Order: sequence, then C-alpha cells, then structure tokens
Amino acid sequence: MPINGFVESVRCYHCGEINQLGVEFWQHAIERDNFAEALAGAEGEATDANVMSRYGNYQLAYGKRAPRCQACKGPDLDVNTLAGFVEAGRCFCPACGHQIRVRNADALVRAINDRAVGVVHETAALGGEHPMEARTQPVLFQCMGCGGGLTVDGSSRAVSCQFCNQSNYLPDGLWRQLNPVPKPAVFFLICHYDEASAQALRWSSEETRAADAATSQDPNALAQLAKYDEEDVRKAVAANPATPPQVLWDLATDDGDEVLEALCARADLPWQICDRLSAHTDDQTRQRIARHPNLPYPTLKQLAKDDDSDVQAAAQAQLRVRRG
Repeated sequence: MPINGFVESVRCYHCGEINQLGVEFWQHAIERDNFAEALAGAEGEATDANVMSRYGNYQLAYGKRAPRCQACKGPDLDVNTLAGFVEAGRCFCPACGHQIRVRNADALVRAINDRAVGVVHETAALGGEHPMEARTQPVLFQCMGCGGGLTVDGSSRAVSCQFCNQSNYLPDGLWRQLNPVPKPAVFFLICHYDEASAQALRWSSEETRAADAATSQDPNALAQLAKYDEEDVRKAVAANPATPPQVLWDLATDDGDEVLEALCARADLPWQICDRLSAHTDDQTRQRIARHPNLPYPTLKQLAKDDDSDVQAAAQAQLRVRRG
C-alpha cells in the first residue's frame, strides 16, 4: 500500500479500507535521524529502511537531492522558483512537460520537520486517496450463490446480490481491475537550514556525529564533538589528523579505553601530551605510551620504575631501543 505523499489517510487497494495516518504515524515513520543521515549523505544517495512498529511494517527510502520530474528523470527543478507555483498548485517539467504538484508545507509536514517549507511531486491526491482510473465499460460478474448478474462498480469489495441477497467478495483480479494499484513514487520535501540548524540536525544522529568526528577539518567542530558522551565519537576525534593539540590535550585525561588507545596510536602525538598520558591512572595507557617514540626520555626512565610490571617492561624495552 504505497503512501505517495504527506497525507492523513490512505485507502488500501486490497480491501478498500481507509487507513487513518495521524501526526504520530508520520513522526514515527520519518524520524529526525533519517533527516540527519540524508543531510550527511552524498547528493543522490538513497538509503532503504525496513521498519517494524506498532503502526505496522513499512519500507522507507530517503536521501538528499534536488526535486526533479519522475516521469523523465529530467533536469533538477530550481528550488528558488518553486514558491511562485504554489498558488497554481503545480509546475511543469522543463524537459517533457509533465505536470508536477507543488504546495507549501502544512501543519502535518512541519510536525515531521520544522524546517520544511514545501512539498513537490506528491501523487497522492488531497484527502489521502490515490487517483483512480475510472472504467468506461461495465464489468460482468455473476453471483456465487445464484448465478445472477451483479452490479459491480468498485466502490466496495463485498457486493450483495439483488436476487438472493448473498454477499460476494470480489476476487483479487477483478478488484485490481476496478481499482488499479498505484506504484510507490518518489516525492520531495524541501527544507531550509542555516549553518547552525544544519549542524544541530547532523549531530542529532550518533552515526553522523561519529562520521564527522572522523573526517571534519573544522577545529571548532572537533572541539565540540570531543565533549560528547559517546566513546566512539571521542575516539574518532582522537584519531582525526585535523584535531587541534588543545583538544588532544583535554582527551589525554579521558576515561574511555578506546579514546586513550587512539591517542597513543598517533605517531604525530606531541611530546607534551605523551608526557601527560604517562601520568594516567590507567595502567594499560601508561604501558601504551611507554612505547611511543615521542615520549620524553626522563619520563620514559620514570616509567621503567612504574608500580605496574607491564608498564616497567614496556618502558625498559623502549629504553633499549633508544640506546641502540
């Protein structure tokens, strides 16, 4: 049962029942993390999700790209000019002339994403119904009880015989002929973000935070990411070559083993931070930093007398290496 637009109800094309879709359904179906992942993804990259919930099982495909005609997959539409077509409710594909629905974001859409401003290319009609293909020829069907002719118009799947009053349930083939099943279609939600709101959205997802922590070149962003609770995010900051020394200095007192391991593994770790790590309360961290080539020689000699035997052994081995 495809839902090809932000609608409050949709008709099941198997049984004809109208399914009500409230704000809670939509907020659960499309979560903040989905927008964060789309914003962080490459242009045109799609993500598929299979979701099981109290609202049923559904599939969701989402990504980031400019709206375009889905009939010819033609050129991208100019988002800045689409607002001028809202009053008419439609624009036309510049390549093939296909009509494309355009509207402003309503209360339902803004409840899904408060940065939403417009919706493009929905194929679900207003009121939640998909357009139905009207039949111009009558459909012949006999009552399963008495064989009498039935009047079948596709408005209901259960049809009562006017002769014997028996209820007839229309078979799948006939029902689909009367009510063609629409195919899932791509539609677009236009959202406007300033720099601050875009960053807040990206970092609302732990996966995106970790990805930015590993790849960001922005010192201020890395300093902020280093303060997050998730150890995998701080670990990525610790390993990022662009992380400023001051941030590394602060991470040297971290209590996350993976964060400390990432620091000790950096070949470019400044000697001052190596020195600070040598005083860490964690024995394994002192053992790791004892092997670091940037650790000052006096500090290395101190670690060779450490209370922990493994730290002593690592430091003494490094002393032998340095002495040749």
